[in-house]
Amino acid sequence: MELITKQVGDTEVQVIPEGDYICEVHDDRPWFRFWPPRVTRRMDYPRVPLFNIVEVSAMRYPGKDVIIYYGFRVRYSELWDSIIRLSAFLYNLGVDRGDRVAIYMPNTPHWIISFFGILRANAIAVPINPLVAPDVLEYILKETGVKAVITLTQLLPRLLSVKDKVPSLKYVIAGRYRDYLPEKPELKFPQLMLMDPEVPQGVINWRDAVTFNGNPPTVKVTYEDLAAIPYTSGTTGIPKGVMHSHGTMWRLR
Repeated sequence: MELITKQVGDTEVQVIPEGDYICEVHDDRPWFRFWPPRVTRRMDYPRVPLFNIVEVSAMRYPGKDVIIYYGFRVRYSELWDSIIRLSAFLYNLGVDRGDRVAIYMPNTPHWIISFFGILRANAIAVPINPLVAPDVLEYILKETGVKAVITLTQLLPRLLSVKDKVPSLKYVIAGRYRDYLPEKPELKFPQLMLMDPEVPQGVINWRDAVTFNGNPPTVKVTYEDLAAIPYTSGTTGIPKGVMHSHGTMWRLR
């Protein structure tokens, strides 16, 4: 993505060219009669893959913190580096455009890196609620035909109990809470997080994935390509996959 320099007041900033934006303008909406005068009526969406949001931020604010996890800090440049390395690792495994990779874990730094790393590998992310029952987990993995799953070691027993029932699933990558816990935490965290087991044999260690030294794949996806398939809670039936493109997810961010 090539940025252009634009003068904003006394400051020069790098921005995406306006020709690369999708602009939605609706001046006929009745609520605009009551609209605050300084609030824009137009939403602009870049015509780029969703991971571009991190790439551009890493160029603009490389030294700024983007994640603070119990006091452990990740800068924009570090986040993008991990995303690129993970995308290269997935590509080296054979993950390519259109392949599904599931994210089966709670909200941790692993999740953020996994999501954008999967997209940067030209693949499709399948976020899965870590609290789902084994039969629902098996159903989602089968329906999406996932090629790999990224998870935490504490969730491995449930995942491995259904793995052999999912023919498409070839790789499991597992991290640990301790990967991103600081030695001197700024907030109290559950002691359960310190009880996560080691990565067993036959499962790929998360650390190996995000320190992989290889070339990332060429970007093949566009804002029109499928980016993620999150699943509903299934309150009134079985969970249903919601297909989101990179473009539609720009509107949800």
